[in-house]
Amino acid sequence: MWLDAKPGREYLGVALKDVRMRWFKPIGIVFRPASIAGWAISLLVLALCLNVFVGVDARSHSVSDTLYGVFPYWVPTLLAWLWLARRTSEPSPYSDRSSA
Repeated sequence: MWLDAKPGREYLGVALKDVRMRWFKPIGIVFRPASIAGWAISLLVLALCLNVFVGVDARSHSVSDTLYGVFPYWVPTLLAWLWLARRTSEPSPYSDRSSA
């Protein structure tokens, strides 16, 4: 069964070296979507950031007002996107993390 699929085992004659999701592909220190799920998440993040920008910018009087207004929304959203991208990507040749 897939529930007990562990690296090093075989399932239907296929070696299960790494059974993790691959939604993103690392390119240097950034990530690009590599699957439908990755594109969907990225488009949702982009839509949220754009919506926040339009809403905040409509009530702002200066560029600094806009930046101060979008900061509390953009930073956690983009950090969550980066965390998800890192967790669901193949290991980068530049990283020192093991295949956890």
